[in-house]
Amino acid sequence: MKKKKLILFDMDGTLIDWRQGIDKPTKQMFEAFQKLREHGFLVMIASGRLLPLITVPLRGFEFDGYLLSDGAHVILNGEEIIKEPLDHGDVERTISLARSLTLEYGLLFKDGAYLQKDGVIAPFLKKANFDMNKINYEKYDDQVFKLYIHCQKKKQNEIIEQFGCFNLAFEDDYDLIEIRNKYHSKASGLKAILTRLEIETENTYFFGDGFNDVEIFNMVGHSYVMENAAPELYQYGPICQPVEADGAYLKVMEILAEENL
Repeated sequence: MKKKKLILFDMDGTLIDWRQGIDKPTKQMFEAFQKLREHGFLVMIASGRLLPLITVPLRGFEFDGYLLSDGAHVILNGEEIIKEPLDHGDVERTISLARSLTLEYGLLFKDGAYLQKDGVIAPFLKKANFDMNKINYEKYDDQVFKLYIHCQKKKQNEIIEQFGCFNLAFEDDYDLIEIRNKYHSKASGLKAILTRLEIETENTYFFGDGFNDVEIFNMVGHSYVMENAAPELYQYGPICQPVEADGAYLKVMEILAEENL
């Protein structure tokens, strides 16, 4: 019996780079997704993004699964197998803090967002290819998967100590603090997928470029690191050419050739 194989792709810095104007995978990358499927691979996305941030750039191919929000939201064959929003109390306290300091904030849900009008978060999300039809300026969902707070960089250190219950990232170009779930990771999401599908880790492949990919690099059987990643990550696998050279596509073609597929 032929063993099932799973291949996962990070988005930013792997398939796309919106800062360089590469806002969707190339046509040949979409063709590679199809070739992988034809040769028995399950093809999935593993990203810190949520659904409204992937539907536009990935339109044209129906993936077998989506490991989103760094493992806090996982969809497999159309079924949600993990849905873990941020703690409601922590979210409300963060909103209260932002309001008390007159800071702009935005809330991302599994399929939409609440934003304040005339701020910097909406242009940032639009640049990142968010589905702008999914934005609500009037009310917000109580299941929040990610928060953004706009705060000048020189003042960020004054408030980040308030966010010990979260993982943090920073969008320096927009002076944004990105607040994420502390208790999930891409690796925890992948574990749930492998358990459900009964796939051995030796038959898993992953392409990534970020420090939030380290756990999953260590977990899969075959990891591939983008050349545009930080050099500290090169130790985790063979290096692919950068996004602008369509490195993921080129490496996929090598994988298929090596396996005589």
